[in-house]
Amino acid sequence: MHFAHPAILFGLALPALWLFLALRPERAGGLPLPTFRYLPGSADRSRRGRILLAMRAVALALLICALAGPRRPGEWIVDRRWGVDLMLALDLSGSMAAEDLAPNRYEAAKRVLADFVARVSDQRIGLVVFKARALTVSPLTTDAQVVSASVAGLDPDALAEDGTAIGDAVGTCLNRLAESKARHKIVVLLTDGENNSGQMSPLMAAAIARTRGVRIDTVAVGRSGGAPVPYVDAFGRKRYHQNRDGTVFMTRMDESTLARMAAWTGGNFFRATDTAALEATYARIARLTRSEVEQHRRRGVVDAAFLFLVPALLLLALELALALGPWRVLRARVGHA
Repeated sequence: MHFAHPAILFGLALPALWLFLALRPERAGGLPLPTFRYLPGSADRSRRGRILLAMRAVALALLICALAGPRRPGEWIVDRRWGVDLMLALDLSGSMAAEDLAPNRYEAAKRVLADFVARVSDQRIGLVVFKARALTVSPLTTDAQVVSASVAGLDPDALAEDGTAIGDAVGTCLNRLAESKARHKIVVLLTDGENNSGQMSPLMAAAIARTRGVRIDTVAVGRSGGAPVPYVDAFGRKRYHQNRDGTVFMTRMDESTLARMAAWTGGNFFRATDTAALEATYARIARLTRSEVEQHRRRGVVDAAFLFLVPALLLLALELALALGPWRVLRARVGHA
């Protein structure tokens, strides 16, 4: 225990001095009459007076201790400053159904993202998905289980209009990072296509990210040269999308833009042509985004004045009762008896 105002404790000398002076034997002039102590009730009154005086002095000492601001240690308080705030952006466009990754790009990305979230669970993480527009699924949170559940519950049909709005996805991530106080802010963008929707171009989003000190890591997923995109027709048969001339449609990737976005912001560009490469890519990103959480532990304090105030008030109440009330009543009843 410690005191917020220890100088007040010097006041403890007052009740001690008062008690000393009050109990000091008196030296009266003239002839001493020791026989006075044998008068009825004289010794009792003298003893009772000393007890009441001592109770007042102790109560005063306790009140002085309470005024000194006693404090006792409380619970440990942990102040955290998150080293990395991380926004994940996942492409849900129709081309993610391509089967060059097992079982397809979309399912492989979900599985890898779930593992990635577990690896960086000591950081604040958020999730944005996009097609022709971007949607925040999970804002920044320290609850990795919430983000994992959001990844597991993703549904490509949640966004009706197909397309690939890469710039808008990054812009939405930047909005989520706008109030971040983390030392490092990172957007990890996974896409398999080229920007063909939205209001903001990818390079404009990258330029804004650079001015805000946000790093963008881009992941281009899919086989070089593209892959056909399957769908199920009205009869439940598996078909592949075709171009207007009847040829099989093949996905296209704008690797150049993704690489420039990463370079402009000090990030990294990754190419994942199969599931193993995608897993290795996100494992490497997890190492690059190693958490730098700063934790400062401090002990809280609790006001302990009541430990002195309560006994002081009880003593004063008891002293008052003995001096004015029950004591005299009891003496009177004994005398009449």
